Amino acid sequence: MTQGQGLPEYVLYVYRFGMFFGFLTALLSLIVAGALYIMSSAIPSLKAKAKDRAFGAVTGTIFLLLIYLILSTINPELNILKAPETIDIISSTPFTPIEPGVKLYKETGCSDSSAYSSAPFVSSIRDLSDARRTIRGLKIIPNSQLNILYFAITHDLVNFKGYCHYFYRNDSTCQEADPFVSLSVYRYVESSAGSVTFYREPFYNEESGWLRIDGGTIIGESALYNRELKNLIFSGNGSDESDCTVPIKEQDCIKWEEDGKTCLDENRKCPSLAGENVSSIKINGNYIVVLFSRDQGVEESETRWSNCQVFPTIDDASKVGPKQVKWEYIQSRNNLPDEVVIISVGEK
Repeated sequence: MTQGQGLPEYVLYVYRFGMFFGFLTALLSLIVAGALYIMSSAIPSLKAKAKDRAFGAVTGTIFLLLIYLILSTINPELNILKAPETIDIISSTPFTPIEPGVKLYKETGCSDSSAYSSAPFVSSIRDLSDARRTIRGLKIIPNSQLNILYFAITHDLVNFKGYCHYFYRNDSTCQEADPFVSLSVYRYVESSAGSVTFYREPFYNEESGWLRIDGGTIIGESALYNRELKNLIFSGNGSDESDCTVPIKEQDCIKWEEDGKTCLDENRKCPSLAGENVSSIKINGNYIVVLFSRDQGVEESETRWSNCQVFPTIDDASKVGPKQVKWEYIQSRNNLPDEVVIISVGEK
């Protein structure tokens, strides 16, 4: 035995030594019994001892053979009396999971050689002007084990404004992207804590009307809260027109008197959020609000939008929402928003 040998070699060594010593003892006992039997002609008392010794040697040999057969049946390797062969462990490179996030590519096929950056993006980028004409595809890579999902919104203007395209498929498949300059990247996290409030007046002024969407409604049955602005009215915490928070004299007139100047209170209705009626937005919690207009002919199931703006903006340092919505970016394209999307995120 050597110092480097393991337990299997040691057990086999004991087994071999035991079997060898047993058979050797039986053979020597038979030799001694034969000698005693020869000497019994001179000393008769040795004859009985010779028979007992011979019987013991034969019985011991039979026991050794039975032990050998039993152990050989359990472990056939003992038939050839050698230790089991050691198995070489082939070293392999440890598995490194792909980093989650949004990865950009210079080709529509999203080949590894055309990757815009080595690591995926996990935060927004306000200005990608250098890549406007080079990026053609993107992948959203999730972390399935930790259930981390991402979504991305591309914009054709810096500071997350202008024409936009929403990407949400967390299956690492290549998706074609139109040329863009800025990129909004957020991690989706289901959270019902907080709310989003829309105001008709700037600086969160409730006197002229407001509508609050709570977190439970934002989560709802789907991960994406998507409503047409014309179907949302300034009803405070309610949803009925009787809960309207807009003063009666400021409500929309649905029927004018014959003079064309007078509108009775009973002929008024609560204004909706459509047009330029939203002047400020307060975001209480980790939510992203997108006001956008959908091009004609684009189905609701598609995520190609027209003009849009994401809140909070890069200028909104407190990240609680704009105290005054600036419409000039959208007005310049003669296209006011007609839909709103609210998304729960891990961090704004």
